[in-house]
Amino acid sequence: MERNLLYPVALALRHTTVHFADRERMFSDYGADCLATASRMSDFLDRHLAGQTWIAGPAFPVADITAAAAIDFARIIKQRIDPDTQPHLAA
Repeated sequence: MERNLLYPVALALRHTTVHFADRERMFSDYGADCLATASRMSDFLDRHLAGQTWIAGPAFPVADITAAAAIDFARIIKQRIDPDTQPHLAA
């Protein structure tokens, strides 16, 4: 979850917004690639959750907590879950 959703969201934030511009060099193309990776993972998770309640296992796992944090954090880079196209992830 960290590698495929949380890190891409964090890196997209670092490279597509001005929040870190005073501390590091920004690579907007890389940031856009990270945003696309996070978007693909969100789509994957929506399909995955169509058949189960939790991301990994029968009980509430850490993967769901990490995904929830990443999805909430992604709002800063204007990536939101669309209930019409990602109903399982929105639930």
